[in-house]
Amino acid sequence: MLKESYACFATSRLTEAQPPPAARINLNGTLQSCLDRASDQVGIELTKEVEVWPGDVLANLSDDCFYRAAGLSAEELAELGRRSGSLNQLVDRFGREWVFFHVTRLCLLELARLRGV
Repeated sequence: MLKESYACFATSRLTEAQPPPAARINLNGTLQSCLDRASDQVGIELTKEVEVWPGDVLANLSDDCFYRAAGLSAEELAELGRRSGSLNQLVDRFGREWVFFHVTRLCLLELARLRGV
């Protein structure tokens, strides 16, 4: 029984959520536009209780779902969760490609949303 309980946390069994293609395209366009035109006025807000666990696990504690963290660290997630920051500040700290990837992914997993600063 203990072995079966532990197996649910193995990274090989993590959910690989795939949003509908239309949602990906719409969010990608919106985020790209925000990064190009309004990165000082737009930020990100976490909408669920989320943690990064050892073993590259992104834990959605609100809904008891687990995903690959895709390289996102606990410190980086904390930085994303700070409400005072703008996308521009995140780009300055982590780079545009990093922000685009992780913000898009968190939004598609419905763990975050874009917000006005």
